Amino acid sequence: MTSSRSSIRPSSHRLIARTSALAIKIDDVIDLIWACVERFTIFKLQKPTPEAVSMARELMATTEVMSKAVTALRNKKYSSVQEYCVEINSLEHRIDKLYQASLAKLFDEVRDPIFIIKWKEAYEYLESASDACEDVANILEAIVLKYA
Repeated sequence: MTSSRSSIRPSSHRLIARTSALAIKIDDVIDLIWACVERFTIFKLQKPTPEAVSMARELMATTEVMSKAVTALRNKKYSSVQEYCVEINSLEHRIDKLYQASLAKLFDEVRDPIFIIKWKEAYEYLESASDACEDVANILEAIVLKYA
């Protein structure tokens, strides 16, 4: 009698592991976005800065592309997955630049240290969520390269 585990091919185990990693990383994206939203409540931030709005818009665009990439993977449209991954990486790079500019402006123009602490943390969560989106793209690319 063979166990169900031994009847699965090693390549299937790797696919399952990568798919699991993908799900975990997508959950990380959601958790980081939620953590940023929570900062608005915890820190009593009444109105977002223009920089936070720009970062959030780019992050929203990134998550929309990420969703398309996952759908393309499910539909076995591997060339589309790779194109979406390139777009995710490009958006992540833009968010990195916005993050750096936002921090520079924050430290150059604001004198209230509490304001700086609050917004620096909010910006960090937006940037971390963007990094997690890039991680999703990397996992998607690995799956496509291995199984396409």
